[in-house]
Amino acid sequence: MKSIRITGIVKMADRVRRELGQPVAPARLASLKKATRSFLAQVNRLLAEHGGTAESLPPPSRRAYRFLAELDFDVIATDQTASHRPPGSVSFRGLRSYVERLLDLLTQSPEGAALVSTGSSLRTTSARIEQHIVREMLDPEHLTAQTRSLRGWLGVFARPEALERYVRAVRTAQRVFDISDRTRFVRPILVHFRPLENLFKVERFGNRTRVWLPTPMIAFTEAEFRELADLMFRQGKTKQMVIEAFTGDACQTVREDLDLLGGLAERTAGVYHDLKASFERVNAEYFGGAMARPKLFWSRGFTGRIFGHYDLVRDAVMVSSTLDRKDVPEFVVDSIVYHELLHKKLGIGWSNGRKAAHTPDFQQQMRRFHRHDEADDLLRKIASRK
Repeated sequence: MKSIRITGIVKMADRVRRELGQPVAPARLASLKKATRSFLAQVNRLLAEHGGTAESLPPPSRRAYRFLAELDFDVIATDQTASHRPPGSVSFRGLRSYVERLLDLLTQSPEGAALVSTGSSLRTTSARIEQHIVREMLDPEHLTAQTRSLRGWLGVFARPEALERYVRAVRTAQRVFDISDRTRFVRPILVHFRPLENLFKVERFGNRTRVWLPTPMIAFTEAEFRELADLMFRQGKTKQMVIEAFTGDACQTVREDLDLLGGLAERTAGVYHDLKASFERVNAEYFGGAMARPKLFWSRGFTGRIFGHYDLVRDAVMVSSTLDRKDVPEFVVDSIVYHELLHKKLGIGWSNGRKAAHTPDFQQQMRRFHRHDEADDLLRKIASRK
């Protein structure tokens, strides 16, 4: 059977899941139900036009389609006091462009009056955003992920001492990078410390090279920037020393500041399962209640084989939305949460410069989960669904 690709199915399923994971007003639920039914009808028409069915969709889209098709809106509880704003729906026009201009300006390491002027502009913009959020009674979950990241960045560097630290880090990084490799990348090398998921991003931009780094790396020492330069510009280097620096206390302090000022918006509640409740059960039974709760999220996509992930850098557990189904037992979700919390407890091991996560000790502790074999069997069956 040929594969038929239809864009937007995964995005629609994620949108519906996020909205139903929050308190939802009756009118909003009715609107979601109507939009979902209309969307599925459109998808079905497109499939029919190409001589296919839902089974013709690629696996991620197929799983998202099934989620939408099997939703029973009539059993979902409503809340008359719920906000009319869908989660992740609010952004500020021009904010990203403004921050991009600031980042370019800060590559010039402004001093004196120029730095004071930049700081004044930054503080004014940050204050206006905060005033708007208060006036409109917005919560962090109402903002898009990018908007929260930019809000946190502005909030941190609105402080004069933090902005001065940023400029010092730019000077150090650009000096180290400039002498690290003189063949692969054109000069000048311009450094942005910005919201970024990866360890780094290097790209040629006209007659210059732009290096994007995660904001917490402003805490790197000169020696740590040299390790990072070796990783970026020289093939075959291990990530171990850079990751250890990036997950250290200095960077973690900056990261927590960014999260605090940007506003945390966890996605613990699903349609059928709640990750916060799962964490509390697992923590009480297997960690004596002593495990500090990481950030908990459902994935945006519907994965087929990877059902969980622990992000050491952000101290966050992600569980696949594929498991947020009424036919998936509670203990299966708990098994994934337990698995990821073991990664949090045991940390990262290294062997010949490579990360070693599923060590014999890890495997032994994983078998402490009281329905380990049963959960594994069910996860294999879920993974085998086409």
